[in-house]
Amino acid sequence: MKNLFKFILPIAILICSISYAQEIHNQSNALSYANEANSTEGWVGVSSGTSISSESTEAYHGQYCLKILAETDGWRRADYNFDTEVGARYKITIFAKRGTDVRQGFYIWDGFSDFVGKEIDTTEWKEYSWVLTASGTTATIKAFTGHASVAGNILYLDNVSIIKEDLISPTPPSLSSTSQTVSSVTLSWNGATDNVGITGYKVYKNGSLEIILEGNLNTYEVSNLTTGLTYQFTITSVDAYGNESVLSNQVSATITNENSESLWVSMGNNINYTAGNVGIGTNALTNYGLAVDDKIRAREIRVDNDNWADYVFKKDYNLPTLEEVQKHIQEKGHLPNIPSAKEVKANGIELGEMNKLLLEKIEELTLYTLKQEKKINNQQQINKKLLNRLEKIELIMIKKDQKK
Repeated sequence: MKNLFKFILPIAILICSISYAQEIHNQSNALSYANEANSTEGWVGVSSGTSISSESTEAYHGQYCLKILAETDGWRRADYNFDTEVGARYKITIFAKRGTDVRQGFYIWDGFSDFVGKEIDTTEWKEYSWVLTASGTTATIKAFTGHASVAGNILYLDNVSIIKEDLISPTPPSLSSTSQTVSSVTLSWNGATDNVGITGYKVYKNGSLEIILEGNLNTYEVSNLTTGLTYQFTITSVDAYGNESVLSNQVSATITNENSESLWVSMGNNINYTAGNVGIGTNALTNYGLAVDDKIRAREIRVDNDNWADYVFKKDYNLPTLEEVQKHIQEKGHLPNIPSAKEVKANGIELGEMNKLLLEKIEELTLYTLKQEKKINNQQQINKKLLNRLEKIELIMIKKDQKK
């Protein structure tokens, strides 16, 4: 029976935890499902009359469980404290059984506005669960060995799970077909994200579930396909506790009598080449993803650039003087920082880089123009002053002539 539990329990935890996020009861101790250890870490026996220990003979799952013993009469219990977020909801699951057939239970927990106590009512392992709203920033789980306890009362706990509500589904992956045989199709995917983490994927064939994949996988071969038929594939991502994304893009594959290891990947209405570089009319690919030895016609081309020429307008920019520019032109035959005709003939130009350099020259011309405008304005002010002085001199000369 216990071996059966080992297979059923993970599925039960997953189903019961749908829409909840990562595990909060994550210490390595006797009550942990994923991190079981011979330890009581995180749990404390309250008062000197309570002892807690890791027990190996009564475990519900794995090798250990927590044993709570009332050493003296009174309200004897074990506590577990954890941090919470005010207003957040938490799903708490605990497996428990009476070690002594007396009234025992979970009572007066702290930190929740809607907690209702539950009796532990059997000497067999039983699941007890709550969905509770946090009223503070800390909470305390309390398990009592009696009501009140008598010395010698025993209570066992195991497989504690505390998970915060998660209402956010993961994003779907981007699906593609990377190869195909006479009876199979290999699917690949990437790009799925989640606020907590992706734990698996569901592959669908012609709208029906093909397989559930667990773990950080990104490829799967669908086999036993029939020649001559066309299949439609989609995939969803699943997070830690069962939230499932919407369907991915659809990939279509027609099974033929010939094997194909196509480097072209179909992604919905798009087709991608991911194995290397592409040449059209040339095999001189070097480091270019696409090399074309012919004309290209397009309505619009976007070129990304991380270092645009606005640095010209910064105060520390070293703007060459016009005399320096003139000297460079006389010696080199082209503007500073601009490739020569010989260089362009040999290497071509980079559109993004050349547009940046041309803008650099335009911005430098703007600065020269602004400086020239400033000089003109200064000269106009000087000319105006000289004109005023000349008019005064002429007026004085006229008056002298009149006196004569």
